[in-house]
Amino acid sequence: MNTATLKNLLPNSKVKLADNNLVLLLSIFYNHPRLLSEDGWKLLKVGSENILIDMDTAHIVKDKEIELLWDKDHITHLKLSSSLKGDALKQHWEDMLTYAGNVQRDMNAHFDKDKVEELCDVLNNMSVTKDDVCSDPSDTDREPDKTLPAKEQSLPANTS
Repeated sequence: MNTATLKNLLPNSKVKLADNNLVLLLSIFYNHPRLLSEDGWKLLKVGSENILIDMDTAHIVKDKEIELLWDKDHITHLKLSSSLKGDALKQHWEDMLTYAGNVQRDMNAHFDKDKVEELCDVLNNMSVTKDDVCSDPSDTDREPDKTLPAKEQSLPANTS
């Protein structure tokens, strides 16, 4: 197989860049642009289109011919073609599957559903009792509705 068609998980997403240009997003791994920092995306020119692509998807598509499949003004899929043949082609796709599996594993470790549920349970079980609240403002060094006093700071003495 020298071609593969993969689903774009962000077919309805666009981002406005600092220069006010609106660009489409392309990812076969992430279903929301904020799952990655700005550094996790790069600008890719495909034909006449400027597209933001995540670095993991960019790794998969490098050294391949890319055809974007559209539904109106949405990129729904991308078709990848490789010029490799025989054992080299088979090894290439195996390497890409391994890479994709590693990305998926890393995502599962980072966005661990059990950890999120545990945190939600802790927050749900948390309560504030009257004993936790300071009832007398004189018990603190702060005055209600006033900012903290500015403290003068001095540089540490030079030790050299």
